[in-house]
Amino acid sequence: MALVLTLGIFVVATPQTASAAAPYVVQMDGSLVLLSDGSVYGWGTEFTAQEKSLTPVRIEGLKDIKSIANGRGTNFAIDKNGEVYSWSGGNLHGALGREGMPYIPAKIDGLKDVTLIKARTSYALAVKKDGTVWAWGTLAKYSTPDKINARYDKPIQIKSLKNISTLA
Repeated sequence: MALVLTLGIFVVATPQTASAAAPYVVQMDGSLVLLSDGSVYGWGTEFTAQEKSLTPVRIEGLKDIKSIANGRGTNFAIDKNGEVYSWSGGNLHGALGREGMPYIPAKIDGLKDVTLIKARTSYALAVKKDGTVWAWGTLAKYSTPDKINARYDKPIQIKSLKNISTLA
């Protein structure tokens, strides 16, 4: 038995129950939705510079997205090439991993071959294909041995973590 559920304008379905013509939800994280066609929608205060959106809006500038992550106030998308895009309502704690306009999705320089991202309020973690873990933002719990409560505005490798395939 397949589950089909309507969420506003979205239909949640398994690939077996979905129509080939209509995109279906493949991932939800917080106030983000990734559709089977690689498009991303969001709602709330982290998506438009002008006002809060109570209905889902397409996040412009993103295509061929394979995975999403939503941290409290920060958002990430991984495209088919393993490149990471970030956007947010602000860049508190350096959690975007880049400079520039926070409301506009932009690529995080130097972060490639990413297979997984976990977003939190003040930091984010990424796993690359080679099993290395990269982090940015204000790192207290995951800080490197020589820095405590350090802020990193760009991704750094956590050298003590190797051969990692997932994050909790």
